[in-house]
Amino acid sequence: MKIHWFTPFPPERTDVGNFSVRVCQKLAQYCELTVWVSPEHFRWIRRFRRSFEFKMLSYDAIDDYRQELNRADALFYNLGNNAAFHREIIRILRQFPGVAIMHDLSLFECVSSIYRERLGGDRMFLDLVRHLYGVRSEGIVEDWLLAGDEARREIDAASECPFAGHATLGAWGLVTHTEIPQGHELHHDVRPQWTLALPFPGESELPASRVCVEPFDLLVFGYIGGPNRRLVEVLNALSRYARRDCFILNIAGDLNPSLEIPRKVEELGLGSNVRIHGFLSDEALDELLSRVSLVLNLRYPTRGEASGSLLRAWSCGATVAVSDTGSYSMIPDDVVFKIRPEHETEDLFALWDQVLGNPRIIEEMRVRGFEFLRKNHSIDSYVNAILDIAKTPSQKRAGAVRPMLEQRFGLLAASVVKFPEPLDEKLLARMSQELEGWFD
Repeated sequence: MKIHWFTPFPPERTDVGNFSVRVCQKLAQYCELTVWVSPEHFRWIRRFRRSFEFKMLSYDAIDDYRQELNRADALFYNLGNNAAFHREIIRILRQFPGVAIMHDLSLFECVSSIYRERLGGDRMFLDLVRHLYGVRSEGIVEDWLLAGDEARREIDAASECPFAGHATLGAWGLVTHTEIPQGHELHHDVRPQWTLALPFPGESELPASRVCVEPFDLLVFGYIGGPNRRLVEVLNALSRYARRDCFILNIAGDLNPSLEIPRKVEELGLGSNVRIHGFLSDEALDELLSRVSLVLNLRYPTRGEASGSLLRAWSCGATVAVSDTGSYSMIPDDVVFKIRPEHETEDLFALWDQVLGNPRIIEEMRVRGFEFLRKNHSIDSYVNAILDIAKTPSQKRAGAVRPMLEQRFGLLAASVVKFPEPLDEKLLARMSQELEGWFD
């Protein structure tokens, strides 16, 4: 079996790359696997002679491998919400049909960046919003475009316009890591869909218990690119908490400069309560996770993502608090602490009071989190599912994608590219021929 896998890859600072390393090392044991990465990081891999059990190619070699791609058993495209890592993957998906692995159910930030970086991009993007979501949504997105960084955080354009269907044009199937909620634009999508639990390789035994004494170490970590990670709200809550000196908040990972976290820490007088570590190596991050008392993994509004950060924390034996929304609401209440987005500060205060009043609860919760990871997030199960998806019959692939592409490309051309309406019948016939050829 021949499988091609398009993905960000280390040293790119995205957890999708770490996910792909873990999955592909196992997947390569069962198929002839080719992994496609950005030209920059393909050169890095060759320079440092990192060796993997699979073939690696650069996106800029696509034209040399068209025949191989068209004849492969399956192509898998990893899509996330950062255009820096995923714009090329989306472009290639439109040329070679495959399965979109959606690491977020809303790709608003990614799609908006792709359009807006072009000449006249803001207007083109608004045209697209109006075409796909209507005049009301266009007004919301226009307000978002005109707002400054501070005001923009209060406008939830991402939930209004997820662009999940648009970003996956060309995909004949969809893999998600959380259930697609009713009302989401993909809920009634005709294409084959699979929900697979995000995999993570946990230790075989629970890491050693940690000493939990005051001041307790809190941790926010990962790729903190926007306000939905709630870091600013956590800082505000900590500054108002009566016993804040009982906690040290550690911050590790890439911080979006627009959040101005160092300035915020200084303004709130939290200099002695906050430690900013910056981006850490895997080893240093795991060491930090192995000794903190509580990880704050808040996400609101959710992008429909499954959290690699959550799984990593569990694998290191950490106790985790999550936002009680989206897929996180479905995690059993005795496995994570839950913070209601509409009562965020109130619930954080209650949680911190609970930890101070009964530190043993941290140990009890971390044991259950580790066991939940081992039971539900196996890499073997994930790889077996990917191999089964790659065997999907061609009739099921073609029947799902062709009507969708004919409709979406035709409407998009009429609205955005400004072709005359109705579209010329010869053009539609030519599009149909092209689609036929994709599934030969």
